[in-house]
Amino acid sequence: MPIVAIGILPFSLSLIGCHFKYCHLKTLHYNFYPKKNIIDNKPIVILHGLFGQGKNWHSIASKLSQKHDIYVPDLPNHGHSYHSKELNYEFLSKSIVEFLEQMHLSQVNFIAHSMGGKTAMTIALKAPEYIHQLVIVDIAPVTYEHDFSQILLALQSVPVHTLEKRRHAEKILSESINDHRIRQFLLSNLAKVKGRYCWQFNLASIQENINEIVNFPQISNKQFNSKCWFVAGMDSDYINKNDSIAIKKYFPKANIIKIKNAGHWVHVEQAE
Repeated sequence: MPIVAIGILPFSLSLIGCHFKYCHLKTLHYNFYPKKNIIDNKPIVILHGLFGQGKNWHSIASKLSQKHDIYVPDLPNHGHSYHSKELNYEFLSKSIVEFLEQMHLSQVNFIAHSMGGKTAMTIALKAPEYIHQLVIVDIAPVTYEHDFSQILLALQSVPVHTLEKRRHAEKILSESINDHRIRQFLLSNLAKVKGRYCWQFNLASIQENINEIVNFPQISNKQFNSKCWFVAGMDSDYINKNDSIAIKKYFPKANIIKIKNAGHWVHVEQAE
């Protein structure tokens, strides 16, 4: 496999335990893809979105590792990383800054989707010394009205601890989530540990903090003045004309690119 290193980072914030067998208290899990060519390019850090995990970016990370070292952490409350009651952009951005410091990284390029995109934007505005360039995928520095209530209710309806077969979870989700791709994306987080199924993400924390997740922190008198790109799916409603005003307010050098035949998961639907 192109992944040659899987790391577990010690983390210094006050945290609570998690419930997945590869996740240890106070750790941040990441995958590392070393560059295949001896080229002095800056490393790339990829941040996934809500309900995602680093492995969702495996294909793209493998391709990009031709010329760059690629780091793909699981954000807190997702994947193999630790679980916490806290989940907001101050907390997430601090966790990634800590990750960069542990990896001795600075002036990196970020590719960041959705919730990960808001995390990267927060770092760019508050600690720009860590970032060289940004690629933000289908998200803007605004507060959204989406509350993910349909997805959260569907996930809660799955009796994971008494679930006998994976297909039973698929059937339950299909009753309220029509899109097969979204169901498969969510089910990629369903793991079996010691004979029992569980969600890898921290569903309770996500539900408790969903208003923080759809929000964007108020950051006054700050701009990121390096190059950045906002990549939006034409079939998505996450970046519209009004949002471009907010983007230019914080990121005056931003280029907004629209991708045909793509929704919110641009990197999945139009990976090239």
